[in-house]
Amino acid sequence: QDIEFTLPAEYIGELLQFGFYNDSSTNLGQSWATASALYDNVLLDSIEIGPAHSGSWFNVNQSGHGFSMEFGEAADGSPLAVIYWYTFDSMGNPIFMVGSGVPDGQQVNVAFVSPNGMIYGEFDPTTVERPDGGTAVFVFADADNATFSYTPSAFSESEWGHTTPIENLPLVKLFGIAADKNYPSTD
Repeated sequence: QDIEFTLPAEYIGELLQFGFYNDSSTNLGQSWATASALYDNVLLDSIEIGPAHSGSWFNVNQSGHGFSMEFGEAADGSPLAVIYWYTFDSMGNPIFMVGSGVPDGQQVNVAFVSPNGMIYGEFDPTTVERPDGGTAVFVFADADNATFSYTPSAFSESEWGHTTPIENLPLVKLFGIAADKNYPSTD
């Protein structure tokens, strides 16, 4: 069983006594002998990003573009996020950007690149360019809700027409695969 509740940020690091009290009622055939108080001390902490944050994300009011986010481990076992942004240029042509970052608490900072130059069906790595696509910050409230902020690069401004920064665009997870909430502990 789970109980979810929201606590103010100033409570992080504090100790909370949380529990239930089973009140007895003579009308229900209960007695004080069967009444109980169940509680425990809980250390409050902010959420940590983990594999359960992986999935397809978008803004409900801007359906048609969005993100594919993968949270896993790099070859050395350290946490890593890889994020694909499916969007459009100022002419309405579809483009995508890809970036990676290291999850830190409730957020991940990503430096996007905007791969282009290769011809469909002809793999020639010498023709691929990976210019700076700008930077983004994803801040997660939980495994299903986040905000997205974006700062365009000179390339994304001139080439794709992304001239306006984005600040705190709400995102929701549209689809995800069941996964652990947190990365495995190294303790």
